[in-house]
Amino acid sequence: MKLLKWFFGLIIAMAVLIAVVVVTLNLVVDEDMVKGKFSSQFASKTGQSLDINGPLQWSIFPWVGIKLSEVRVGSAPGFDEKPLATVQELDVKVGIKPLFEKKIVVDTVVLKGVRL
Repeated sequence: MKLLKWFFGLIIAMAVLIAVVVVTLNLVVDEDMVKGKFSSQFASKTGQSLDINGPLQWSIFPWVGIKLSEVRVGSAPGFDEKPLATVQELDVKVGIKPLFEKKIVVDTVVLKGVRL
């Protein structure tokens, strides 16, 4: 019985810790700075613009990830002004272990509401 109480106490402590980390991320991390970093990295790699107009949502458990809303990918230079693609929701999950090795390994990408 004592072991069972200890186990449930540990589970509750982990849940509280995860909740604190998520709330801290949302309060401390500047959303506009993150959006700007994503946009500039995307533009430097592809030559196309990336606009993120919706909010960011972080997740820690069971996967480390980020959810972007209202994403727009601009056309390449020399093409129409119309966007190449718009995405209502982009959800990216990465592996936890590679993060400790300073690597990003994408595990899952989910796109919702894609228009090409």
